[in-house]
Amino acid sequence: MACFRLRLDRSGIHGWGVYAAERIPARRKVIEYTGERISRRETRRRGFGERTYLFTLDNYWTLDGAVGGSGAELINHSCSPNLITWVFKGHILYMSKRDIRRGEELTVDYHFSDKIEDVPCRCGSALCRGTINIKERTYIKKLRVLPHPGTTVLLNRTTELQCGGGESPRRPSESHMSNQINAKFVAVCDTEPIAIEGIRTLLNQCEDFHLAAAESSLLGGMEMVRRHAPAIMILDKGFGIHAVTDCLQRLRGLGTGVATIVWGMNLNETEALRMMQAGALGVVRKTASLEALLECMRAVAAGRTWMEESVLQEPEHTARGTRSNLTSRELQVVELVEQGLKNRDIGAQLGIRPGTVKIHLKHIFEKTGIRGRYGLALSGLREKGILSQPAA
Repeated sequence: MACFRLRLDRSGIHGWGVYAAERIPARRKVIEYTGERISRRETRRRGFGERTYLFTLDNYWTLDGAVGGSGAELINHSCSPNLITWVFKGHILYMSKRDIRRGEELTVDYHFSDKIEDVPCRCGSALCRGTINIKERTYIKKLRVLPHPGTTVLLNRTTELQCGGGESPRRPSESHMSNQINAKFVAVCDTEPIAIEGIRTLLNQCEDFHLAAAESSLLGGMEMVRRHAPAIMILDKGFGIHAVTDCLQRLRGLGTGVATIVWGMNLNETEALRMMQAGALGVVRKTASLEALLECMRAVAAGRTWMEESVLQEPEHTARGTRSNLTSRELQVVELVEQGLKNRDIGAQLGIRPGTVKIHLKHIFEKTGIRGRYGLALSGLREKGILSQPAA
């Protein structure tokens, strides 16, 4: 579980601690936090006592490092840690935040919730906040994992027991360490693992975005957004258009604030507009260039909408008129079409029959020269400056 040689020794912070037995470069996986996977009910039962090693994984599961732990559970807290936590596909990884000298104690910020009783901090750091509890959102940066061949694992449960003479390693009873995400973090929910790895490779080379988490199911994607609060989520249309639009509407209804980009292999103008009406800020094909994907991400991160130019199937002819030629009732119909309402719903809102709505739409298409309700909605989004397109 450990990627570098580590040792167990007395700590000046608390009880026993884990030390680097060799130099550890920055941006490397150091050790994985392992343990028995237990339910929230069992977590509450085990959460009492002087020695607990509970790490909350998500809303349903907790890892108990006291059973099958890798030794990562003995790493002490510091307000200026040399490790950061990265949760990925149900695995909890400790990454080196900077170069770590041989003999230096490994530390990580526990980020205890401010909703539990304050736990005093004795890390001795110049930036020590006085408690292990975090009082406001703390931002930490995800670092790239680089392979380190030839490393060995020295830490195991036997070593812990053999070195446990005297004072035993201890932890506060509520060790809910969480990974907080900054405004440039990205989450991916995709049906294809290879697509996730492709985005990871792209973002590893990008300074302004970092992959925070990835999931291969919509349910996991919803939970991922709740737990990691990313700035951007890339959502695969491959889950099905109805499932994706439902997910977008749920995210918008929950007020998560995440800017969602929908991407897929086969996207047409109708589907793209439907996604944006459901709450997506960006729509892009998987065949788009890397530059186009990054441009889309930067646009939605700034709060703008973005649609790949090739998705738009605009008619070759130009519009014969403008909206200034429309009557007030026709403008009302156009506004509701832009919101994605069907003829029956438009009629209900305006107090007219669906057949009358059809007549209004016929007149609107004749006056503007626009084909179809989706073309009409796209035209409205562009006129209002809501829809951004790639720079020429």
